[in-house]
Amino acid sequence: MPPLSEADLAARLAQAGITLPKPEQDDIRAAYALLAPMLEMIRQPLIPPAAEPSVTFAAGAG
Repeated sequence: MPPLSEADLAARLAQAGITLPKPEQDDIRAAYALLAPMLEMIRQPLIPPAAEPSVTFAAGAG
């Protein structure tokens, strides 16, 4: 995953209607650099909910 550029972060913040000073934007970009490797480890493609095992519970049965 490529690093988050200043222009990309500025566009995302503008889209969300958020204005931040430059030091805070730099902090976000630094945190994103730490988060990006974790995002790469998320299973791709995502498992659809229908593939999850079903669990049933009946209270008071028996």
